[in-house]
Amino acid sequence: MFYDFRPIYGDFSLAEEVRTFLIETVQGSNLLQFLLVKDSLRWKIPVGPLGMINRTKKTKILDIKKIGLIQIINTVRIYAIKYGIKEVNTIQRLHRLKEIKAMHPRDVENAKTALHYLHYYRLKHNLHQLSEGQPISNEIRILDLSKEDKWKLKEAIHIAARMQQATKITLNRI
Repeated sequence: MFYDFRPIYGDFSLAEEVRTFLIETVQGSNLLQFLLVKDSLRWKIPVGPLGMINRTKKTKILDIKKIGLIQIINTVRIYAIKYGIKEVNTIQRLHRLKEIKAMHPRDVENAKTALHYLHYYRLKHNLHQLSEGQPISNEIRILDLSKEDKWKLKEAIHIAARMQQATKITLNRI
């Protein structure tokens, strides 16, 4: 997403000018926010009505990026655009959203915790795949996790589902 660009070389002040222009331009754009919300809702988080996580196939695999990371990152990005936040890092955006009271402090902490858990399990899984000579993927086999890890992953997915629900409500207001 162009909105999240980061300068890596040259005159960084030019990048700041572009970022300021973008923020001023898109902050009031309901169409962009609508399209981002719609994109975010493409991936259904497999949480049933009783809070059970519906896994795919008999192998009990979850794509941790699609059902967790994307949801949290997109929701935070949508709020960042809506409130004109310049930060591009999701954690920094969350801190800023808390500062301006756009998100409840508890929701910010939950989102940060969920992001950390999801990134941790994804990286741990990817490192294991590398060490085994397997191709890298975001699909985690639930049966390979300890009881505590399953619980943490489930909580992170529930937080992502709540954020997706909040995004759905936002869609109805745009």
